[in-house]
Amino acid sequence: MISGHTHECNVCGFMPVGQSGDALASLDEATRNALEDYLRPLGLLRRTDRSLVCFAEERETERGILLKVLFPAPTELAQVARRFDRELTEAAALAHPHIIAIRRFGTSTTVCWYAMDQAPGQTVDELTYKTGTLELPETLQIAHQVASALDYMHRRNFVHGNLKPSNIIVDPRGGVRVGDGGIRRVWGMTPPLRAETAPADALAYLAPEHFDARGKIGPGADQYALAAIVFEALIGVPPFRGVSFEDFALAHQSAPPPSIVTLRPDLPPMLGKALQRALAKEPGARFATMAEFAKALALPSQRASPAPNLAMALPAAHQEILLVEPAPPPPAPPRSLWRKVLVGTALVAVAGLVAVMTLRPAAQPEVADEPPAPSDLVSDFSGEPADSLAVAPAHVPPAATPAPVVARPVAPTAPPPASAQLSVNSTPWAVLTIDGKVIGNTPQIGLVLRPGSHQVLLSRDGFLPYTAVVRLSPGETARLTGITLQAAR
Repeated sequence: MISGHTHECNVCGFMPVGQSGDALASLDEATRNALEDYLRPLGLLRRTDRSLVCFAEERETERGILLKVLFPAPTELAQVARRFDRELTEAAALAHPHIIAIRRFGTSTTVCWYAMDQAPGQTVDELTYKTGTLELPETLQIAHQVASALDYMHRRNFVHGNLKPSNIIVDPRGGVRVGDGGIRRVWGMTPPLRAETAPADALAYLAPEHFDARGKIGPGADQYALAAIVFEALIGVPPFRGVSFEDFALAHQSAPPPSIVTLRPDLPPMLGKALQRALAKEPGARFATMAEFAKALALPSQRASPAPNLAMALPAAHQEILLVEPAPPPPAPPRSLWRKVLVGTALVAVAGLVAVMTLRPAAQPEVADEPPAPSDLVSDFSGEPADSLAVAPAHVPPAATPAPVVARPVAPTAPPPASAQLSVNSTPWAVLTIDGKVIGNTPQIGLVLRPGSHQVLLSRDGFLPYTAVVRLSPGETARLTGITLQAAR
């Protein structure tokens, strides 16, 4: 419930707008007037000391958009505004079906702001929060689309630099869009990253070079982040975990990446090798391009669950998706050829060369009982967006029919009988992170966790972080409530 005292939801932070100016009331008059000429605020989603996020719609087109306003410190405003103009100019020029388009941006004497398309669907962290993990076909389908977007960015010398599950949106049809590219440099997220400039919800996905004074954030950092996201989607936790900034920095820089096939022996070994390489400490040891990484993830098991034809719903000018069709059966020999074969065989029999012979076409290839299943949509990394759908080269049927791969439906995973539950609440609300994974704003009720020890972190701008270790027994229902955060001095 949204209380009359807070006027906001304690779970997600959403604040409905009673009057058109409520969401923008904290802005200076000139900025507020300029924005209200362009858009109509609908609701305040999140407000912190550094930014606000607002649902809105364009007045002229009535298109739904998401408005983000950044509040740099007065002493940093001029420098941040210069970086903002440069980065957003590049980001707004990106046009790709898997990238959330930036519609408009600007700066004033107090703030920087930008408006982007609203992407329907759920974030990857919301999907994994509900189901625990994702199925392999679904995970690879998401990974290929994200890799396509990143490859497009990299070919234009643009690095996302802050890729995390919360800025990857998956719509109900399985289409993926990536947002917030380039914003990291606006806030000065340059190596070496410091605790005060590091986004808490991205710490589990930041490449080692983020923490190295000699590091340079290049395309390899995006590859590392995507590999960590794929690992988490399949295992349920990211490859590197910690409670503090220092814990994450040390893990990324020195801890070897865990083997995903050791944790889940049912996964293909090729997947484990691909993730191990993409999670290498040195950027030069990773795949040279996102295209190579995507090809390493293109496993046969991905064909178990055909994806919807997303490209058909996109403008032709922005189609950069390759649809792989099943191979057609080999053409039957023409009747005239059959006639010649039979006559020739009969003559040979009369001449006495063969006593008993089974008549059949000698050159007819074996045909599988069923054509191979159509593959998922995979990204076309060959260059610019194509004007029409391309079709892959014809598939040559194998000599023997392989055992069919049966796709398992993606469904919410029921909590195991030996699981435990934890509820967490704080005053004021804060961002809850458990074992390095961002869960959401408090309160969180009835979180299903594995028995054992779990590291809990509560963080909010302007307050000191709260940390605790909770030990849960099988079947236990525990509460961590009554926490009061202390204001930072």
